[in-house]
Amino acid sequence: MTFHRQSGETRVIAIGMERLRQSEHGEVDCQQCHVRGFAFFPHPMEITETRTCLECHPREGGAAERDRAHDFDAIGAEFRDTAHHTSHPEAFRCESCHDPHAVKPPDGSMPIATLIETQNAICRECHVESAAEGPLAAPAEGGLPAVHAGLPHAALHLDGLRCIDCHAPADAAVSHRLGGRNGRPARCGDCHARETILNAKLLRHHPKDSSGGFAGFTNAGLLRHAYVFGATRSVVIDWLGYLAVGAVTLGLAAHGGLGLYFRQRPRRRRNVG
Repeated sequence: MTFHRQSGETRVIAIGMERLRQSEHGEVDCQQCHVRGFAFFPHPMEITETRTCLECHPREGGAAERDRAHDFDAIGAEFRDTAHHTSHPEAFRCESCHDPHAVKPPDGSMPIATLIETQNAICRECHVESAAEGPLAAPAEGGLPAVHAGLPHAALHLDGLRCIDCHAPADAAVSHRLGGRNGRPARCGDCHARETILNAKLLRHHPKDSSGGFAGFTNAGLLRHAYVFGATRSVVIDWLGYLAVGAVTLGLAAHGGLGLYFRQRPRRRRNVG
């Protein structure tokens, strides 16, 4: 179903009812959000009023406990600090990323690859692969691979991680402060380390997969998804490496010590004679 404005703009306004039923708002009446001007069709857009996300959340009553886990007051503060809002304060809203008719928080049932694809699709509606398309088209940039050209194996990172795993602050498992003034984005060493932040970020909905020790590897759950240098490490190979380095160091020390010892012996003999 499409709606043609007098300006000539065409908007698709069809709502996928099955997606809506399965979403977080599946049991919410339309009029609880669309509060004025929707009694007739076409809707007179100049008098319609739709409540924003933060006008409803945090909720009261029976749903208050579910909202408490998300800390919407903190989300609102982070949202106002994000680069999206500070650059486009009038145009950018929660629903710019989170479709209210389909939003559904991950619960661990979604495979990690599907989670990455689904959440990255939100970002790529604006930050598209081609530099010449989308609302943020910038032909000079050359598209996402070119923008990330300074990243080793950029294609693997773009396909194997969520955008927010790198662009959100490294010290928070969940944050809406994307590119904001507060909070440091993730660095290479935050992920490529034994104590990788990916366990708290990408794998946080899969706790059984984030535990280490599978077949002698650390961060075994991450290894099931991808090999991450520095994070998915073989404990056995690590110890063999430590022993090899130790043995070589000890051998060099012994070689140098014995050489010095035997060089000194003839001198002592000559001095005695």
